[in-house]
Amino acid sequence: MDIIHPVGRLVEWSRGEKSEWCSLERALDVLANRSTFLVLREAFYGARRFDAFTRGTGLTEASVAKRVRELVAAGLLTRQDYQEPGERTRQEYVLTESGRALFPAFVALQRWGDEFREDRPAVVELVHAGCGAPVDAVVRCTHAHDVTIDQVEARLRTP
Repeated sequence: MDIIHPVGRLVEWSRGEKSEWCSLERALDVLANRSTFLVLREAFYGARRFDAFTRGTGLTEASVAKRVRELVAAGLLTRQDYQEPGERTRQEYVLTESGRALFPAFVALQRWGDEFREDRPAVVELVHAGCGAPVDAVVRCTHAHDVTIDQVEARLRTP
């Protein structure tokens, strides 16, 4: 395998467009706008219904509708029917496995905002329901070692 080291150094690689091989770029095709992450934030906080997404994000109904459609199409949210007593059947939106897999990235971004964006004090703190300790995002290898950026190598997978 070719090794690109250290992480963060740009390396010229001529095997086609980056979008063909860069997982981050493919993820950003789905996630790379503010309103998408605001809708996901509300889903992580427990919102399931359209009005909760609109109220929680402060976005217009049209903007939330567009983002929810995109998140459903991307497989991050799924529609589920629900019905209040005496009401018609409606739909709510639930995180899929793929959507829930973004939770560590959400935690990391929130913690980054808490630490490095001091222009606005943090109002929401994510804590472990079992003990009350703050939640943090940690990078680990598959052998459970905590890993820092200077301990990572980026490898190109061989087909």
